[in-house]
Amino acid sequence: MAVTKIKPIKSTLSKALDYIENPDKTDVKMLVSSFGCSYETADIEFEYTLSQALQKGNNLAFHLIQSFEPGEVDYQKAHEIGKQLADAVTKGQHEYVLTTHIDKGHVHNHIIFCAVNFVDHHKYNSNKRSYYGIRNMSDKLCRENGLSVVVPGKGSKGKSYAEYQAERTGTSWKGKLKTAVDALIPQVSIPDGALGSTWYGTTPEEADLQGASGAEVSIVNTGVAITRILQEHPVNINTFASEIVLPSFERMDEVAVLNVLGE
Repeated sequence: MAVTKIKPIKSTLSKALDYIENPDKTDVKMLVSSFGCSYETADIEFEYTLSQALQKGNNLAFHLIQSFEPGEVDYQKAHEIGKQLADAVTKGQHEYVLTTHIDKGHVHNHIIFCAVNFVDHHKYNSNKRSYYGIRNMSDKLCRENGLSVVVPGKGSKGKSYAEYQAERTGTSWKGKLKTAVDALIPQVSIPDGALGSTWYGTTPEEADLQGASGAEVSIVNTGVAITRILQEHPVNINTFASEIVLPSFERMDEVAVLNVLGE
């Protein structure tokens, strides 16, 4: 199982690269690889490619994180899956640096790729659709390698591994809040038919203009409306119209709100 997350890098590209290449996290850089550039000079090579961009923008690179379930995959296999994911996302057109961190309780990959491709110098378009493509590709690679896959709920979004694990163990504040809200959602019994009527009341304009010259009170689509000539013109007539709607709830006592408690 792998959880994915992507975010743009708008500044301090070299610091981001230094972080993911940390020898204490990557088995003395044994778990560092790159494509289209050398990881030692990736920031310089990224900058050159960025200078050729045909589109303006603030993104220098994108940082993709792929986190695995503890104990489910070894370091080398995780790095191999990360390379396959990076190749699929960049399609051989973006320089990237891939590292695998092994200093935490879970193995995770960091992929930083240039925001501009070196083929036609267009920028990478990161959006919901592209993210779902990344997540689906990561899941596909996990299945091919015999790993479990997270089944997302309806409307779910990307989350960090820490957030996923906290939700799984019941320590996530978001998960606790969702559980509490779900438990408090009432079941509502609503009778058939209309629950009330719609009444049309006097508008402020109507109150001001009742009896005034140039004002016309009329019924428009069952609504009380005021029409007043604001400016006379040989061809055009500028008018002003308004209405006020007062809904009622005459059958309120027939609506039952029940809190259902499960065993």
